[in-house]
Amino acid sequence: PRASSTAEVDRLKKLKASAEADAEKKQQAKENEKSAEVQRMQGAKLKSKDGYASRAVSTEYLAEQDFSHWSRSEVDSAVIGVKHKTPSGASIEIEELQEQSKVNASITSKKGKRALYYDMDLHLVWRAKSATDEMKGLIRVYNIGHDTKFQLGGDENTSYMYQLGWDQRKTGSFAEETKTEAAELFDLVAVKVDGVIKELRKK
Repeated sequence: PRASSTAEVDRLKKLKASAEADAEKKQQAKENEKSAEVQRMQGAKLKSKDGYASRAVSTEYLAEQDFSHWSRSEVDSAVIGVKHKTPSGASIEIEELQEQSKVNASITSKKGKRALYYDMDLHLVWRAKSATDEMKGLIRVYNIGHDTKFQLGGDENTSYMYQLGWDQRKTGSFAEETKTEAAELFDLVAVKVDGVIKELRKK
């Protein structure tokens, strides 16, 4: 019985060693995959071994780098706190970039040529405050893409667009002024977004 139990222990040891080796192999494969991904992103600079091909294979490969997370974070930092003062002395300030906002950005490289692609649809919460009153609302700034630009009075095929929303229950002179003046946030937000895009172009 003792002999068989020793054999059993040996067998379990082998199984454990095999399982550990397998886990190690999987971990190594994961790390290789990561480094291969990085290599693909950066483009492989290889010298030909046979001397026939003078061009690296990677020049035919379309690499894409995703800058969506970076861009969203930068847009968030840039637009929060954007403020407009109204003629009566009240202030309208951007307080939040809503979760439903979409920010996509990527840079592709092929044959040494790089191209930037992006589109954004921003849903922003603003708050207006005077000495005696306050009011909340929304501004959506959209149609932001690599094929559009900020242009007042532009059409939706070529320009950034915006929509405004506010608490309809609010009435009176403060509310009326706020509804008109909140449109000024469009210009201010667009300038901030263009600043982020300028930085993105340097990537």
